[in-house]
Amino acid sequence: MELIKLQYELIRSSREVVFQYCKKMNPSEICMEIESFGNGSIRNTLVHIANVYESWIGQFALKSSDPYSKPEDISDIQEILYCFQRIDSLVDIFLREHGENLNHRISGKLSWRSEEFYPTALELITHVMTHEFHHKGQIMTMGRMLGHTPPDTDIIRFL
Repeated sequence: MELIKLQYELIRSSREVVFQYCKKMNPSEICMEIESFGNGSIRNTLVHIANVYESWIGQFALKSSDPYSKPEDISDIQEILYCFQRIDSLVDIFLREHGENLNHRISGKLSWRSEEFYPTALELITHVMTHEFHHKGQIMTMGRMLGHTPPDTDIIRFL
């Protein structure tokens, strides 16, 4: 469990660089739709990342009934930060409950599948972490398209 906790701290550190980058943007830029991206805007992409954590870690693994965040209800980076504070709490609970046995299979139903699904705790946490990094790259590209020079957001950063 300690390794996964340390890994998540590295991800949070990288995420903080993304948040600092977004704080330098005009709030209207954060919400500006960019057609060539599936989620449409930086805000929508960040909310999508949070919602995937909510879906897999909160609802699937922890059986939480917390609602998803709606991008249209979020107007600035501070509200996005609040979403991720909730996500950090969920990950903390998940690691306390499942971190000692990451090969443990967690059963649950998915809305788009009729049969039970049994991923391991390691598969779930790895999925949400890699999903976040996939979309983080898109956020950096959207920022560049809006005229901002993206920072180095890798885990190992050279400042």
